[in-house]
Amino acid sequence: MDQPLQRASLVEPPEGDGTPAPINLKDPALYINRELSWLEFNQRVLAQAQDSRHPLLERVKFLAITGTNLDEFFMIRVATTMRRFRAGVEDVAPDGYTTGQQLEAMRSCAHVMLDALASTWRMLRERLEQEQIRLLDPQRWTPEIHEYLNGYFSRDICPVLTPLAFDPGHPFPFISNLSKNFAVVVRHAGRIKFARVKVPDVLPRFVPLPEALGHGPHAFVFLEDVVRANIHELFPGTQVHGAHLFRIVRDADLALDDEEDVEDAEDLLEFVDRSLRLLRRGPISLLQVEADMPARVLDILVENFGVTEDVVVRSSERLGFGDWHQLARIHRPDLKDPPFSARALWRSDEDAEAIFDLIRYQDVLVHHPFESFATVETFLRWWARWQKQNADAIEEMRTKHGTQILRTPPDILIAFLKTWDRMAAEESAKNPFFKRVLESQREYASKVVPAKRLYAPPYSFAANYYWPEDTRKSAAKGKAAPVDKK
Repeated sequence: MDQPLQRASLVEPPEGDGTPAPINLKDPALYINRELSWLEFNQRVLAQAQDSRHPLLERVKFLAITGTNLDEFFMIRVATTMRRFRAGVEDVAPDGYTTGQQLEAMRSCAHVMLDALASTWRMLRERLEQEQIRLLDPQRWTPEIHEYLNGYFSRDICPVLTPLAFDPGHPFPFISNLSKNFAVVVRHAGRIKFARVKVPDVLPRFVPLPEALGHGPHAFVFLEDVVRANIHELFPGTQVHGAHLFRIVRDADLALDDEEDVEDAEDLLEFVDRSLRLLRRGPISLLQVEADMPARVLDILVENFGVTEDVVVRSSERLGFGDWHQLARIHRPDLKDPPFSARALWRSDEDAEAIFDLIRYQDVLVHHPFESFATVETFLRWWARWQKQNADAIEEMRTKHGTQILRTPPDILIAFLKTWDRMAAEESAKNPFFKRVLESQREYASKVVPAKRLYAPPYSFAANYYWPEDTRKSAAKGKAAPVDKK
């Protein structure tokens, strides 16, 4: 993943008379696979998390962005390719991949990236520890921490937990997209039973510990560790033999496969609403489980989810790195980039004449996000005010000073266009570059302008509808009469 895809030479060296060989546009070496290219992009995001030149919490933020991006990759791109593969679509893309080959390559590269995420987190965790930001595993919990977390579980976590058993008499519960869950193995009345407990997503993933417990102002434990440590409270009268964390990613791509999908619905909103309900139970494109999950428990999950082994990934590290955005929000300004204030090209109270004088004589490029969008807002505000000033000035000239304002007659405008055509023809005859540009613009306009007449009603139509022109004060010929709005 660290190296870009290798491509063959696109053009053979010239032979004989020096004429290059024609390029074969069907050569797969000319094309980059879109999905693998996206993974290379996400690898560059992860590289920012690995770059020691960035402040530490900024690196944690990049780790979280990489994790969120990878979730979306499985939800959309992997899921879409899986759907095509299940449908038997085996056409060969211009880059040379069949659907099956592309799916295999996507999974292989994405699994490598999941491992890279885990190793990057281990490295960052050591750096955080050095900066007195501690993530305590259960092995480091003191009796005082246990006591505090037991109270936190009873007070805040337990009320939002709903354990659900599954066996031949109880169907397998619904597992929502991106949720983290425990597959719990219990013994009750001499029989082994299974249950599912969802880790609540309404509570913070990183549970802060009071400073009085002796680990400083920035000490945290993982929410799933607190749930696991107290999970026996949810199953009184049983023996809990194990609680194994897993996480799923579902197909979340809202695709219109054919027009009938929309035509059968009463309207588009109904179609979208129906599709979103179906997506809640979309096919699973990734099943992440803890590395030590017993084979029997994994087999039960695979069977009930109706998936194959190739969507299963065992992980020796934490699951769902997208949650690390919460960790990046810790108040440690010394471990973050300085706050950035975008530069404004002109002040909000800048004189309008100064703004228009500037853009009259030179172009102005506003480069977001480094230059503030307030620059555009100020320009639009002054442009609207300038339009109003012109309108007020015309009204004052007509009503106060009795000035008669006439529209340029059509024959003058036609004479102007004819003059331009003549001058353009003369310039084209002596300037080949001008001729090429002019012909290109005319070819473009010959298609765009007639089309625009069809989909864009003339500005004057709406203007005349709401504000009919006073024909007594207009000298223009062929004027459209005011529209009768009755």
